[in-house]
Amino acid sequence: MSRNPAKGTGAARNLREIFTAALACDDAKAREQLLEHECNGDDILRGKVELLLEESTMVGDFLERPAVEDPTRGSARAEAMELPGEGPGDVIGPYRLIDLVGEGGGGSVYRVEQQDPVQRTVALKILKLGMDTRSVIRRFEIERQALAVMDHPHIAKVLDAGASPDGRPYFVMDFVEGEPITGYCDAHSLSVKSRVALLIKVCRAVEHAHQKGIIHRDLKPSNILIVEQDGEAAPKVIDFGVAKAIDPFEDDRSLTLNETVIGTPTYMSPEQAERDRVDIDTRSDVYSLGVLLYELLTGYTPLDGGKVKEAGIDELRQALREAGSYRPSLKLRHSRVEDRPRIGMARGTSIGRLEVEVQGDLDWIVMKSLERDRSRRYGGASELAADLERYLQGLPVEASPPSTSDRLRKFARRNRTVVTAAALLLFMLIAGVIISTGQALRAIRAEREMKEAHRQESIAHASAMREREEAVRSEATARLHEYVADINVGYHAVEDGHIAKALSLLEGQLRSDPAGELRGFEWRYLASRCMGVPHRTLPRQGSPVSALSFSPDGDLLAVGTRHEVLVWNLSLDELKMSVPGPATTVVFLSGGERLMVGNRSGVVIYDPESGEVVHELGEQEGGGAAALSPRGDVLVTSGRDS
Repeated sequence: MSRNPAKGTGAARNLREIFTAALACDDAKAREQLLEHECNGDDILRGKVELLLEESTMVGDFLERPAVEDPTRGSARAEAMELPGEGPGDVIGPYRLIDLVGEGGGGSVYRVEQQDPVQRTVALKILKLGMDTRSVIRRFEIERQALAVMDHPHIAKVLDAGASPDGRPYFVMDFVEGEPITGYCDAHSLSVKSRVALLIKVCRAVEHAHQKGIIHRDLKPSNILIVEQDGEAAPKVIDFGVAKAIDPFEDDRSLTLNETVIGTPTYMSPEQAERDRVDIDTRSDVYSLGVLLYELLTGYTPLDGGKVKEAGIDELRQALREAGSYRPSLKLRHSRVEDRPRIGMARGTSIGRLEVEVQGDLDWIVMKSLERDRSRRYGGASELAADLERYLQGLPVEASPPSTSDRLRKFARRNRTVVTAAALLLFMLIAGVIISTGQALRAIRAEREMKEAHRQESIAHASAMREREEAVRSEATARLHEYVADINVGYHAVEDGHIAKALSLLEGQLRSDPAGELRGFEWRYLASRCMGVPHRTLPRQGSPVSALSFSPDGDLLAVGTRHEVLVWNLSLDELKMSVPGPATTVVFLSGGERLMVGNRSGVVIYDPESGEVVHELGEQEGGGAAALSPRGDVLVTSGRDS
């Protein structure tokens, strides 16, 4: 580098020592005590250490995080990381740094210009100052060696390697100025088949890495960039920063610090999130490729990225172990309404047609790649690529063993005319039988259900009516019994001088029977006795009373029985007239000067003062019943026949 590398070396060494010691702490409490003791109240130093600890957990994301961050966080980072180091304009070996394009927990990536022996723009990744711990250096070397052994057109090549003047390792690789695969496909509205063809190239590149003994472990859109070469889209797989050698005897636990998850959770295989990651193999990359294919087809990832970022390590492991995923076609069917136009347009079609295109083979290819049990996944990226190529060629795929129906469907595509005619005829025959049988069965079942429903309805209605009538009768009987009992008790109460009790019973009946359906003469009589209304008791007659009538002035009372007619002078309390004969009707006429007595034999008009007969109407002229008009000028009688 052109700047003095010795500047601030002592401060950097002190920061590095504290950071290394803090990484080795077993728990948060021990780390807190260490920072409290070593920093000794130096808030700036402590802030730098804590920021480095935070950065150390962000493994393998140096090209995902932007060089220009949120202003608030960026200013805090700048304040905390004012350490001597390289920057734009500095020179490391034959490379002049142009700008910072990415950084992560262990290293920084710069776009640089090579001056000698050739002039070209390349990418240089260098270990961050203060991050030269054993584990970070080991990861850096693994990535450098992984890229160095690979030679594939779709993998960024390592061009050079070396060390900076202060001893930090670096390596130089192709500068890939492209877009993430998902963003490129959406921006260019690539169809489903074009996206599948692009992913096949990615699978071939990943398979090359597997053949070289390298597992990427962090395949995601930002690590698969698309560049255009000769007018065609070409993927470039980058960032092997968390790669792992395929070695069953290698102990990967050295890359795990304080429960750090290696990789990107949204694209991570279930076994990669487990505490014991020693036996991770190529099928972990197959899972990540399945997630990538899922996103290319639907615009979503199987796990919600927002929720994954908020989840803790244990929650993440549980989600990866247990959470099920919709098939891509179902995910499209249940996608958010506001996303549907965007998803369809980004793939050059409508969401409905997209769902139909994805349904079937692509569904099963994706779901086989995303099996939680890795023994049920594709054995490697090449097997996934081969199945995708079979899909593009219209051949049965291995994801779901082709059934008879699958084979017939493939045959039908190749022999459309013959198969269509035969299928149409067979369909019509089967459909006719099914429809006829179905309609008959539905009609029989519907009729049976209707009859049963009517029967049940009739039974229920009759039962309800009986219960209602029984309730009404019971209520009426109870009310009648209560009424009779109250009246009897009231009479006895009056006889015993307990007027208040009798009034209470009368008022109770008045409340319970406001319409007066039960209250009759006996109630009014009892009420009159209680209220002090004048009354008089006449001598008991030899036979039941059949008719009563008061004179207009109220002085006379005519009483008719089956044997005689009596006229009482109520004011003098004496019997004024008594004549024999039954009476069904007694009516005072002419203001009380005449008394009409009617029975079945006819009508007789008496003078109540003398008891003499004034006029007599026989059976032909009168009858057993008579009534006087309100003005007293018309008398109406009725007999047996008229």
